[in-house]
Amino acid sequence: MEDVIFSLLMLIFFIGILYLPARAMLKVNKKIGYNYSVKFLNVSDVPELKDDAQLRKYLRVVTHSDNAYVVQSKWNDKKLREYLMTNYHLTKQQIVVQSVQASGPLGML
Repeated sequence: MEDVIFSLLMLIFFIGILYLPARAMLKVNKKIGYNYSVKFLNVSDVPELKDDAQLRKYLRVVTHSDNAYVVQSKWNDKKLREYLMTNYHLTKQQIVVQSVQASGPLGML
């Protein structure tokens, strides 16, 4: 009987170890946004996303290089891409928005 109780407690413990970090990560992602890589292809002047006040309500620039950004956005990739295409007069071939996976153990979730 003690073995059954111990096994049940261990099962509950291991489920908790997996569930609690996953739940915490989902809460954080909903609050601050999901990570995306935004690449501009064949664009002479790469837009300064930091200067777009409307966009900054829904997006935070994490890092920036010559023709790419890594951002945290509350919008999904499709909405972010459509906004950038519309406001900066870009074609689908000129912008690529991809989800960036978090690293570490929580990145697998």
